[in-house]
Amino acid sequence: MKEVIMATLPNKELNRLIKIELTVQTMIDRGLIDEEQFNEIMAEEE
Repeated sequence: MKEVIMATLPNKELNRLIKIELTVQTMIDRGLIDEEQFNEIMAEEE
């Protein structure tokens, strides 16, 4: 079973993370980033 760690962030930091997520999704949608490669990179970081 995976360990789950929860944290709280100030609104400014949470909004920044949301903006990053939306930007990455937009880049994938526009073909600027390959989704499979992005997922592979993210899996390597875990």
